[in-house]
Amino acid sequence: MNHAAVFLFVVVVVLALIAIAAYFYSRERRSKLLREHFGPEYDRVVEKEKDVRRAEAAVVQNYRVAHNIAIRQDQGKASTEDLRKAVVHYRSLFDELLYDSDLERKVANR
Repeated sequence: MNHAAVFLFVVVVVLALIAIAAYFYSRERRSKLLREHFGPEYDRVVEKEKDVRRAEAAVVQNYRVAHNIAIRQDQGKASTEDLRKAVVHYRSLFDELLYDSDLERKVANR
Protein backbone atom coordinates (compact mmCIF):
# COMPACT_ATOMS: atom_id res chain seq x y z
CA MET A 1 0.00 0.00 0.00
CA ASN A 2 1.22 3.43 -0.75
CA HIS A 3 1.23 6.35 1.66
CA ALA A 4 -1.83 8.01 0.11
CA ALA A 5 -3.97 4.91 0.64
CA VAL A 6 -2.83 4.57 4.26
CA PHE A 7 -3.52 8.25 4.87
CA LEU A 8 -6.99 7.97 3.32
CA PHE A 9 -7.75 4.90 5.45
CA VAL A 10 -6.68 6.73 8.63
CA VAL A 11 -8.81 9.75 7.71
CA VAL A 12 -11.88 7.54 7.11
CA VAL A 13 -11.39 5.75 10.43
CA VAL A 14 -10.98 9.04 12.32
CA LEU A 15 -14.10 10.49 10.70
CA ALA A 16 -16.06 7.34 11.56
CA LEU A 17 -14.95 7.59 15.19
CA ILE A 18 -15.93 11.26 15.32
CA ALA A 19 -19.37 10.42 13.88
CA ILE A 20 -19.89 7.65 16.42
CA ALA A 21 -18.86 9.92 19.29
CA ALA A 22 -21.20 12.66 18.04
CA TYR A 23 -24.08 10.19 17.82
CA PHE A 24 -23.62 8.98 21.40
CA TYR A 25 -23.19 12.54 22.66
CA SER A 26 -26.42 13.63 20.99
CA ARG A 27 -28.31 10.62 22.41
CA GLU A 28 -27.06 11.39 25.90
CA ARG A 29 -27.90 15.07 25.54
CA ARG A 30 -31.42 14.27 24.31
CA SER A 31 -32.01 11.89 27.22
CA LYS A 32 -30.77 14.52 29.65
CA LEU A 33 -33.09 17.18 28.22
CA LEU A 34 -36.08 14.83 28.33
CA ARG A 35 -35.23 13.84 31.90
CA GLU A 36 -35.09 17.53 32.88
CA HIS A 37 -38.36 18.27 31.09
CA PHE A 38 -40.44 15.28 32.24
CA GLY A 39 -38.68 14.48 35.53
CA PRO A 40 -38.85 11.03 37.16
CA GLU A 41 -41.74 10.00 34.92
CA TYR A 42 -39.29 9.85 32.01
CA ASP A 43 -37.11 7.36 33.89
CA ARG A 44 -40.15 5.23 34.67
CA VAL A 45 -41.18 5.10 31.00
CA VAL A 46 -37.62 4.14 30.00
CA GLU A 47 -37.60 1.38 32.60
CA LYS A 48 -40.99 0.11 31.44
CA GLU A 49 -40.03 0.09 27.75
CA LYS A 50 -36.59 -1.45 28.46
CA ASP A 51 -35.26 0.60 25.54
CA VAL A 52 -34.40 4.29 25.62
CA ARG A 53 -35.15 4.84 21.95
CA ARG A 54 -38.65 3.33 22.13
CA ALA A 55 -39.43 5.19 25.34
CA GLU A 56 -38.26 8.49 23.92
CA ALA A 57 -40.23 7.90 20.73
CA ALA A 58 -43.42 7.25 22.70
CA VAL A 59 -42.99 10.33 24.87
CA VAL A 60 -41.60 12.72 22.29
CA GLN A 61 -43.97 11.94 19.43
CA ASN A 62 -47.13 12.68 21.42
CA TYR A 63 -45.60 15.79 22.96
CA ARG A 64 -44.30 17.10 19.62
CA VAL A 65 -47.61 16.73 17.78
CA ALA A 66 -49.69 18.24 20.57
CA HIS A 67 -47.22 21.08 21.16
CA ASN A 68 -47.14 21.99 17.46
CA ILE A 69 -50.93 22.19 17.44
CA ALA A 70 -50.81 24.40 20.54
CA ILE A 71 -48.38 26.73 18.78
CA ARG A 72 -50.67 26.88 15.73
CA GLN A 73 -53.58 27.66 18.08
CA ASP A 74 -51.63 30.60 19.53
CA GLN A 75 -51.19 31.86 15.98
CA GLY A 76 -54.91 31.41 15.28
CA LYS A 77 -54.32 28.71 12.67
CA ALA A 78 -55.66 25.57 14.42
CA SER A 79 -59.12 24.19 13.70
CA THR A 80 -61.43 22.50 16.19
CA GLU A 81 -60.37 19.14 14.79
CA ASP A 82 -56.71 20.08 15.36
CA LEU A 83 -57.50 20.92 18.98
CA ARG A 84 -59.27 17.58 19.41
CA LYS A 85 -56.18 15.81 18.08
CA ALA A 86 -53.99 17.80 20.49
CA VAL A 87 -56.12 16.66 23.43
CA VAL A 88 -55.85 13.04 22.25
CA HIS A 89 -52.06 13.32 21.99
CA TYR A 90 -51.75 15.02 25.39
CA ARG A 91 -53.89 12.29 26.91
CA SER A 92 -51.68 9.61 25.36
CA LEU A 93 -48.63 11.43 26.70
CA PHE A 94 -50.03 11.56 30.22
CA ASP A 95 -51.12 7.91 30.05
CA GLU A 96 -47.60 6.97 28.99
CA LEU A 97 -46.05 8.97 31.81
CA LEU A 98 -48.48 8.01 34.58
CA TYR A 99 -49.31 4.33 34.17
CA ASP A 100 -46.91 1.41 34.46
CA SER A 101 -48.86 -1.08 32.39
CA ASP A 102 -51.69 -1.41 29.89
CA LEU A 103 -53.81 -3.06 32.60
CA GLU A 104 -53.38 -0.07 34.91
CA ARG A 105 -54.28 2.22 32.04
CA LYS A 106 -57.46 0.26 31.24
CA VAL A 107 -58.57 0.20 34.89
CA ALA A 108 -57.98 3.95 35.28
CA ASN A 109 -59.85 4.80 32.07
CA ARG A 110 -63.04 2.92 32.96
